[in-house]
Amino acid sequence: MKIHATSYFKDLQKRNDFFRDWIQKIERLNGVTYKSTEIETSLGKTIVWPFNGERTDLKTLVIFPGFRTSCFFWDLDNGLASLKKKFRIFLIDTNGQPNCSDGNTPAIRSNDYGIWAKEVIDKLGIEKTSIAGASFGGLVCAKLALVAPEKIEKIILMNPGCLQTFSFSWKNMYYNFLPLISPTKNNIRTFLKTVSFIPDITCLLQKH
Repeated sequence: MKIHATSYFKDLQKRNDFFRDWIQKIERLNGVTYKSTEIETSLGKTIVWPFNGERTDLKTLVIFPGFRTSCFFWDLDNGLASLKKKFRIFLIDTNGQPNCSDGNTPAIRSNDYGIWAKEVIDKLGIEKTSIAGASFGGLVCAKLALVAPEKIEKIILMNPGCLQTFSFSWKNMYYNFLPLISPTKNNIRTFLKTVSFIPDITCLLQKH
């Protein structure tokens, strides 16, 4: 697999401190404990967060997050609570995104993210699984389906990215670039409220 680009944090210590503090806050709010596992893939170190990882008697669900997000977005406000009772879940911190996995990224037009996803599933010892992805995570799921359909039992796509042309309207471009150009808390909240979350979730943002 060819590495197309590599992203990185300017200060690794600040990254580690931020993620440690953020994850601890989510643990307190959700009343759970998260423990990661690390695997080596063609894109470097990939961090995986399992729930019921040892429960091979349960059906498996592998989840890929959206672009510019961490897998913990899936469990904000205990979003996975009901699924944790029924499934063996693996949250994947996709390489190349702002998380603790390595920042290597393949060419987006290739199927390499599908090859990488198959590597992750194989190294987790999973024969066949349901997969779910939101936005960019949906694209990863679709590429996995092209590369290794035999690994997939069911596929759940939530607003999958790259299936249609990205809107280049002034309004959409403004809110997407706002947190990149000026990453203040207010601008990040504005981006999340306008682009990412439904109205019920934005109420939670205001409370926190």
